[in-house]
This record gives sequence, C-alpha cells and structure tokens, in this order.
Amino acid sequence: MRSGLRGDSGSSEIAEYSGLSPQHTRTLLKRMCDLEMISSYGNDKTRRYRLEK
Repeated sequence: MRSGLRGDSGSSEIAEYSGLSPQHTRTLLKRMCDLEMISSYGNDKTRRYRLEK
C-alpha cells in the first residue's frame, strides 16, 4: 500500500503516485494551477506543487 503524498511535491513524484505518465501529469498540473486549485513555485526542475486551501 502506498502512503499519501504530504506537503509540496514535484511532478515526477505525483506521476509515480498517481500512475499517470509524466507528460499527462504535467498537463493536468498546469490546468489545476490555471484553475487555482493548486499553486506552483520554482522553475523547471525545481518546480513544486501544493494544494490551495
């Protein structure tokens, strides 16, 4: 059983946890940021995502 993601996560961690491809995960994360469901910070390889409260 996988444990849940906690705190800020990178797209590769989210892709691995969700079972989605990295490319599809990045597309979904971008859309979620546009809808202000999550926020992102950092650039390129250091980008992290967090849920908005």
